[in-house]
Amino acid sequence: MIESDLNKCFQKRSVVIWLDPYQSFTAEYERFIQEKNLNRFVFEGSSLQLRHNIVKYSPNFEKPILIYIPGRVQDLSLLKEYFWLAEVFDDSIQDLLSKHYNIHLPLNDGERLQKKLLFVKTKWDILSEDLIENLNEETLEQFILNDHLSMDELDKKETVLRFMTDQTYYQTLKELENLHAFCQLANEYYGFHLNEQQSYEEIVEVIANALIKTELSLDAPDDIQYKETDPKIAHRREELFHLWSKHDFYRSHFEEWSKRLSDKYKQKIAVKDTEELYTIKGFPIIDEELWKRMEKQILTNDGINIDVLKSPTIDQLILIANARLTRATDEEFIQKWDALSQLLNFILELNKFKDYINQGSRFQDAERIVKEYIQQKWWAIDYHFRKAQELYNENNSLILSLIKYANGQYVHHFLKPLNTQFQQCLESTQDYSISGITHQRHFWRNYIKDSRGKTAVIFVDALRYEMGVELQHMIDEEWNIEIDTLLSSLPSITKVGMTALLPLSSSVLKWESEKGDYKIYTEDNIPMNTKSDRVHFLDNVLGNIGKVYNLENFYRLSEQEISDEINDKEKIIIYTNEIDATGENIEDSAVYLFPKLLKKIKIVTEKLLKSGIEKVVITADHGFLLTNGLEGWNEIRLSNEIETVRKSRRYAIATNKVKGDWIVKELSWSHHDGNLYQYYPLSNYYFTASGGAKFSHGGISVQELILPVLVVSAKVQQKEYIIDPRLEQEQSVLEELTKMDETLNVQEQIKSFLMEQGDNLSKREKFLLECFLDSSKWNENELIQRASSKGIKFKSVLVSEAMSDLIEMLKNQGKDWFKVEMINGTIYEYSIK
Repeated sequence: MIESDLNKCFQKRSVVIWLDPYQSFTAEYERFIQEKNLNRFVFEGSSLQLRHNIVKYSPNFEKPILIYIPGRVQDLSLLKEYFWLAEVFDDSIQDLLSKHYNIHLPLNDGERLQKKLLFVKTKWDILSEDLIENLNEETLEQFILNDHLSMDELDKKETVLRFMTDQTYYQTLKELENLHAFCQLANEYYGFHLNEQQSYEEIVEVIANALIKTELSLDAPDDIQYKETDPKIAHRREELFHLWSKHDFYRSHFEEWSKRLSDKYKQKIAVKDTEELYTIKGFPIIDEELWKRMEKQILTNDGINIDVLKSPTIDQLILIANARLTRATDEEFIQKWDALSQLLNFILELNKFKDYINQGSRFQDAERIVKEYIQQKWWAIDYHFRKAQELYNENNSLILSLIKYANGQYVHHFLKPLNTQFQQCLESTQDYSISGITHQRHFWRNYIKDSRGKTAVIFVDALRYEMGVELQHMIDEEWNIEIDTLLSSLPSITKVGMTALLPLSSSVLKWESEKGDYKIYTEDNIPMNTKSDRVHFLDNVLGNIGKVYNLENFYRLSEQEISDEINDKEKIIIYTNEIDATGENIEDSAVYLFPKLLKKIKIVTEKLLKSGIEKVVITADHGFLLTNGLEGWNEIRLSNEIETVRKSRRYAIATNKVKGDWIVKELSWSHHDGNLYQYYPLSNYYFTASGGAKFSHGGISVQELILPVLVVSAKVQQKEYIIDPRLEQEQSVLEELTKMDETLNVQEQIKSFLMEQGDNLSKREKFLLECFLDSSKWNENELIQRASSKGIKFKSVLVSEAMSDLIEMLKNQGKDWFKVEMINGTIYEYSIK
């Protein structure tokens, strides 16, 4: 309507003055000048300044000019000449309804009528033709809180929730004398028993209580009449509850009330069946009750009740843990449920491994062992054990008891039988190799040498196969991902493994004993004993076509900065050693580093692909063993006859060969050149030496030697997925967690940006960014409400314009953080990508 009327004005004159005394069309003005590519001329308190801007832009009025004057302005004498030259457009909402729809409303209702009409305007796109044609004073009153709500179920729910979470809305209803209509609607549709004599706090408590009682199936006597006469009441309340508890904007309010009212219903909750409780969102009291039941079921006076850790009981326990993982709102309980889920899934997978062994299956050779490790998902046992260690480190009796039990089961019933057979199969071979698996020393030749187009390689220190599968699932689905296996060099340590991955002229390394240690060299006698040695070697080999980076430094670059860096490069090499360095020096805390590292690798991989890299290849130098700590029975003392030059928990290098309860081989067996011997403890045993109590590597085991190779590229065909470490029934849970992780990552970047650039940002920009630290999604109205509560003014600029400018500014810096959508064709919604 407005656009057509303005176009008619411009057909008459090149200058149009838009008078808007009720400020009803601010958004329409901004949209019109943007679509018509007009300059912005808005009266903002100074006629002189506005006149100066117009004269400067078009002194002879040869260009089209739209002057917008919002509000009631007393003195416009300085703009008098423009009124003589211009076409004036001063239609109100009431005028437009009368002109275009023949709707005649009273002329003496003043500000109150304008508030109603402004509300109608915000809902215009969803009004039916019948409603518009029959709009009058009476139907307008009904529409404000009744008719418009019945058109869209979401509007009903959003209206009630807005009332609960925003007291200014309550004040507006009172000013419009519509609180009675709101209470009537809420009572008839949801059965809340509200009356307008109640205070705001009392009304909110009545609504919160009703919703919570319905969700917990704790019917109060005064609610029964509604359920008997209209069974839809309970369903409507349930829908309202779910929006209240899940929507980013309302969730914190729900969590506050669920905690406040938990104790009130504690006794009633305690007598309800587990099946009724575990699917309910929120309420720490439910998590407390279910956790007590878990402890009672799993723990006994003598330790663990083994019988409940078998199917089908364990399947039910996993179902409950997974359900609470996505429904609990208390962070401590979320962490506890996650740790419990990992431990129970670990036991479930280990039970399957035991069944496999008990069926009389035998490991014929190392190739078959690795094949079964992947196909039978035995790597999931390693995955779940690691995640349980990673997730929970507090003194909880159930978790600690299960970790202790799991560690014993893991060591004796998985690591020991698996790796005993694995070692025996390898020890009997003529040289160290496994048929069908690329040896690490051939990595560059097989994966990188003949690569076409820009290629990036990420060398990760200590990334075992199951972590590669987790990383595969973390990387966005828009990319094609293939995963393969690689056989680590021996000993499975950084110095040897990282060197083997490089583009050497010969795959054989020379070893020499020097000053109580050993040194390794290339065929050309180039030393390869430190990170600096390897980086220097790569720089020389790559020359001008490539460059070497540290992951931590590269992670901080924006996509634009990466594009600039790699513009003239064909090969990009990125290395990291956070896991290994932390594991060897801060042994008990190493496990907590894994999540952050994998997240960084994911982010860097996707940045590389978006910046023009055609293929990213990710692999590692070695894996590792992870247990709950050392025990005396599995330590081995090397004979004093052995002349060691280097000894660690999982390997030793010596100048002589002495047989014993260990594996001893010449260097040539593992494709090295030198007069030294390599020693390895049997199975998952350890040599008496300094080193990590939980985290160790260097030896011969599936976990230390079988590495992932991930090849990530632009998707050209349907991607084939390898099943994630979580069970198939956990898929939806993991997707939610992954999305949550991605959101948290952007929020961490926003925090860092605010700390680094805070002094360069305006008050509005800082406010808008800080909003997304509290919630991942906001629409214009929500931001305006939040701004009002914080004392932030958006008078001279629209929220949508401020957000647009902010998003553009961030994009120019390579920070593509936000997604913009239009709701109902009228309101912008902003969310973290």
